[in-house]
Amino acid sequence: ALEPFYLTKLVPHWNLSRSLRLSCKYRRLQASTETHLTLAWS
Repeated sequence: ALEPFYLTKLVPHWNLSRSLRLSCKYRRLQASTETHLTLAWS
């Protein structure tokens, strides 16, 4: 009876943290790309 509770609690949390990590990576990549472009154009 506890399994569905754990699944509904943990799985969305895992997906959320995963998407947060991915968006963090993407933002870092985007920032470094902008920095490289700024250095290249200056």
